[in-house]
Amino acid sequence: MLRAASAIASFDVRRAMSAAASYDFIRVSGVGTSAAALVLDRPKKLNALDLAMVREVADALARVEDAAKAGGNCATLTVTGAGGKAFCAGGDVKAVRASGLAGPPPGGDEPDYLRFFREEYALNAALGRLGAVSSPVKQVSVWDGIVMGGGVGLSVHGRFRVATEKALLAMPECAIGLFPDVGVCHALARMPGGSGAYAALTGARLGAADLLFSGLATHYVPSERLAEAAAAVAAVDGALPPAAFDAAVDAALNGAGNGATPPGENSLADRGGAIDAAFGGEATVGAALAVLDGFAAGGDGFAASAAAAVRAGSPTSAALSLDLVRRAAGASLADVLAADFRVVSRVVGARPPTSDFYEGVRAALVDKDRTPTWRPPPTDADVAALVAPLDPGAELALP
Repeated sequence: MLRAASAIASFDVRRAMSAAASYDFIRVSGVGTSAAALVLDRPKKLNALDLAMVREVADALARVEDAAKAGGNCATLTVTGAGGKAFCAGGDVKAVRASGLAGPPPGGDEPDYLRFFREEYALNAALGRLGAVSSPVKQVSVWDGIVMGGGVGLSVHGRFRVATEKALLAMPECAIGLFPDVGVCHALARMPGGSGAYAALTGARLGAADLLFSGLATHYVPSERLAEAAAAVAAVDGALPPAAFDAAVDAALNGAGNGATPPGENSLADRGGAIDAAFGGEATVGAALAVLDGFAAGGDGFAASAAAAVRAGSPTSAALSLDLVRRAAGASLADVLAADFRVVSRVVGARPPTSDFYEGVRAALVDKDRTPTWRPPPTDADVAALVAPLDPGAELALP
């Protein structure tokens, strides 16, 4: 009943927004044309997501899709971040923590944090539909700054992801006692070798060269050519069938890139031997650390830094993240999002609220003492219990 009530409330919010077509946290233009644009517009918060913003993006996406279907044409939806610093720096985990600490609301209503994750993950799934070549709407996300957490989920499932030399992407959730959610493990599991698990457990900051190598980014376009790229994408004929439209958008982005090479180190390629040895195959977190320590003993500074990053994060988050990346290898995006919802329901919903998430956010964002006290490393049974199915009425329901 709670799930149905939440879905109805969410539908009513989107319907009201569509009628008004006015937003507080995003800017939308070009709906009904072959080139729509969406700007995430909370620059003082580095365009971080909260529930209101998730609902606004979901509404705008529905409007663009409905307009394309009504006109029988294709359209691009170019998504950028305002402020010049970030595409989107993630979700508002302080608000999630506060909601969890408050406990279940009276009357049996769904807690705010669960409503946030439920609707955020539904949006991730909807954006995943745009990732198909057959989709009439093509999402073009422009990573021209910081992309973290929920911002990765808001973009990586779409069809085109454009990195500039300013792009910096990371999933640093293990450092706050969480895990890479928003369906991101679906993408991490498809990165070369053990690089996805490495990114998940270390929170490594990936620049444009890494993003292209990993497949997280589909194109590289220097910042100074973004206007050219936008014009080229806008010029693609929306009357083309979806596959031809897809190819034409791809060609337009390639043309704007003009063969430019991303600056900076490609750490995933250059350090692939150490990464694959530690994080590839079926190694446990402990075994991965032993491999990294071995490389470090031989003078490998990269391996030493990676081991330190894993150890600085929550042991539970590390074990859980490694498990989720491996589970995602053969799973659909919907299956990955369902697993994410099961885990986040338990990690944030633990009563009393003593999970590493509460301690991690406290140390990083509330008290800012940077000295979290983590729980002991989990057993395999502990991890399995976190990813086990919920009661049927509590599971994530996706269209």
